[in-house]
Amino acid sequence: MAKEVSIIVPVYNVEKYLRTCLDSILRQTFQDFELILIDDGSTDQSGLICDEYAAQHDCMIVLHKKNAGPNAARIDGIKLAKGTFITFVDSDDWIEPKHIELLVNSLKEKNADIVQCDYFINQDDKQTYVKNEPTSYGTKELIIQFLHGTIHSGLPLKMVRKELFQKKIFEFPKADFNEDLHTSISLVMNAKKFIYVPSFSYHYRINAGSITNTRTPEAKLRKYTEFVTNMNDIYERLNLYNDYDIEHALLIRVNNYKRELLKGCGYKTKELKPLLSFFKNSYRCCEIHTIGDFFFYLASRFKITFPYRIKKDFAQ
Repeated sequence: MAKEVSIIVPVYNVEKYLRTCLDSILRQTFQDFELILIDDGSTDQSGLICDEYAAQHDCMIVLHKKNAGPNAARIDGIKLAKGTFITFVDSDDWIEPKHIELLVNSLKEKNADIVQCDYFINQDDKQTYVKNEPTSYGTKELIIQFLHGTIHSGLPLKMVRKELFQKKIFEFPKADFNEDLHTSISLVMNAKKFIYVPSFSYHYRINAGSITNTRTPEAKLRKYTEFVTNMNDIYERLNLYNDYDIEHALLIRVNNYKRELLKGCGYKTKELKPLLSFFKNSYRCCEIHTIGDFFFYLASRFKITFPYRIKKDFAQ
């Protein structure tokens, strides 16, 4: 008999943290779940740990595959999933014992398609509480909040009806960086009802070796191009460029992201040159040091339209 919830955990070189993650899932008060582990070509002991746990727990399924990135791992997990509801846990994170129970009960009680919760950020010995409550629940308003970062777009903070992943207008992103934002927008476009539950039950670990924390100039440039690839894809496919407010939110996100990429490089170092070369035909959103910065501030503050699209930036 199929389990009610499918928990998907993409795994890649996390032998240091994987047992903590799996133990937290197995200790859930809600036990009607299957646990799908996608070993994405790990070169450490992660794959062996997956097999060790699966041999002891009937609820677990392990798939070993060649490395293809977290996005491909999630797709493989969804293909294997039999549950009515799907949620994800990153393999270096962990969850509180009532996490799954709170999410699945909220979805059923409210007859909703997506539920989102609060979370902790854990870095070394420091733990920070982050509230993740939307201010508005309309489709357009949720997308803008994701883009502004006022609510987190991360998939592990959500539980979703499986059928949303199977609708025609849903597509996974083409690239791995910031793929959660792309996927969350796609899911919200498919959903009839999105809800929030005030629960600090997910622990997001800041791991210096993860894809989101790679700091070399080459990695920064790759992350930016992947982000633009994903966003341009979904905006064109869902005709989001036709909505001024949503396009404007993306424009702010991209230019703020450029600023973060450049931060810390040093304005006179060799590291900065390839980034500036890539950005040379687009304006920046940052502190007001130049006339260009001032014009962008005016556009952001008063919503002045620029003859600019993200796809032009990607075409550089």
